[in-house]
Amino acid sequence: MNLQERIKAFLIPKLKFAGTSGIATGIDYGLTFILLNVCGIQITHAWGGINFKLANSIGVAAGMLSNFVLQKRFVFSTNRNIYLVFLMTLAFSLIGFLLNQWLFSALREYIEFLSNHTFITKVLVTGIMFLFNFYTKRFSFEKSLPGASQKN
Repeated sequence: MNLQERIKAFLIPKLKFAGTSGIATGIDYGLTFILLNVCGIQITHAWGGINFKLANSIGVAAGMLSNFVLQKRFVFSTNRNIYLVFLMTLAFSLIGFLLNQWLFSALREYIEFLSNHTFITKVLVTGIMFLFNFYTKRFSFEKSLPGASQKN
């Protein structure tokens, strides 16, 4: 495989992954926004007010489900039982969320420059998490580890 083919084999799956993740994120944000601002979900509880956590939970769940479906269709081949793949992707998503929170906090706490530049910290963590999510999803779907051949 020549250099151009290797670059293509490396980049194309990640671009597809970024596209499907972007669509899923749009679904998450869009649905949350619609539930809170258009439909006016008003869940009254002992403290009163809007239950933004419910709207956010519905948005996140819809985003995760759409992400799974889109990535199954356009990014990864499925080399495992689909139910196992779904459970693995959910587990990796939870681990990713916790890792994201830890990285964001740790970078801001231990690197003075980053403690004063939240946006840069967020960009760094997002880049790290993009790779984490890509490779854990690829492992979940394809039983493939980093460095193995990829589906184009």
